Amino acid sequence: MGVAPIHLQIATQLGERTGPAIAAVIGAMAADDSLAVGDQLPTVRALASELGVSPSTVSEAWRILRDRGVIETDRRRGTRIRRTASTDGGRYWHVPVEPGTLALDLSTGTPDPALLPALATALSQLQVDLGASSYLDEPVVPELSAVLRKQWPFPPETLTVVNGAQDAIDRLIGAVV
Repeated sequence: MGVAPIHLQIATQLGERTGPAIAAVIGAMAADDSLAVGDQLPTVRALASELGVSPSTVSEAWRILRDRGVIETDRRRGTRIRRTASTDGGRYWHVPVEPGTLALDLSTGTPDPALLPALATALSQLQVDLGASSYLDEPVVPELSAVLRKQWPFPPETLTVVNGAQDAIDRLIGAVV
């Protein structure tokens, strides 16, 4: 018995019938080499019919996959798998897979909320007027530093404030590498 047609493989793995879910299934199939570079995908209408969704739903999946470099569309020649995640060198690459599939995904720059300290208490204890600061000042307002140090699970050597998760990742990699 041979391999099931692509549309059946997609249908079997698909839970939610949305564009992002279809893109996630196809992205995962490309990432694990269930779909190889050059494999032709069904037409938008054919896949929509097989999955019981509108063509616009499949078109949305194609757009997501095309934006991420997983597929390429050439009108008359159809839509094909372009590459897998392992061959991509793009700056903002993000494999469209189901949440929880990847052990560690740094592609979005979004931190795990469970790892972030609760700042509400610390911020509520600060003065309203903190005044102007200089690049020569400590990187964290002393009052905030004192409160954070009390709440931190271990004595931190230093504290700093970063401009978002990507800045934090950049600083961590710069310190380690």
